[in-house]
Amino acid sequence: MLHPRAFVLPAIAIVLRVAAAPDFSELAALTRAELARTGVPGCAIAVVVDHQLAYAEGFGVANADTREPVRAEMLFRLGSTTKMFTAATAVTLALDGRLRLDSPIGGFVSGLAPKIARLTPHQLLTHSAGLADDAPMEGL
Repeated sequence: MLHPRAFVLPAIAIVLRVAAAPDFSELAALTRAELARTGVPGCAIAVVVDHQLAYAEGFGVANADTREPVRAEMLFRLGSTTKMFTAATAVTLALDGRLRLDSPIGGFVSGLAPKIARLTPHQLLTHSAGLADDAPMEGL
């Protein structure tokens, strides 16, 4: 079975390519083709335009054994895949001048312990902040 991340980047590229189009039939066709090409059993796609849900659809199956179809409202465990979305969002905000990747995060998030507040988005995104995996955050 392919790793769930095998589908994420092609899906992002497809969504970015057609997000402005009012007709999502090309997105649906490309998604079905990508599922067939990669052997991924299913996915759900949502496209948001101007803060409004413009399109949502499920493709394929959620469970290969039961053949339960994917529904648009299904939730999936993304795990570490969220790191890509977080990084893409942070870089987009930086390119828009709304976030400085070298500024301490304490300026954006209140109530952080001083050691955490001094960290920068760049350090967090590049895993160079010195935080251990699953490190307790209390008292830092």
